[in-house]
Amino acid sequence: MRATPTTEALVSAFVLPGSTSEEVVREAIEGRLGLLVSIPMLAEFGRALQEGFGWDGPSAAEAVAQLVRIGVME
Repeated sequence: MRATPTTEALVSAFVLPGSTSEEVVREAIEGRLGLLVSIPMLAEFGRALQEGFGWDGPSAAEAVAQLVRIGVME
């Protein structure tokens, strides 16, 4: 099974522990779900973490890198 999350869902997965979005990302980490991501989505996700939630550059970059590792590029 594959899922294409919204940027908002990805942000929720990283900033709201225990959220449904976090569960979806966890399923992708565990290999039970293919998480479809794209370069524009990943760029928007990194910007949202920094601009909307005050994450520093290296922390946001690590979150993006994690999605690159577990995601399936569209």
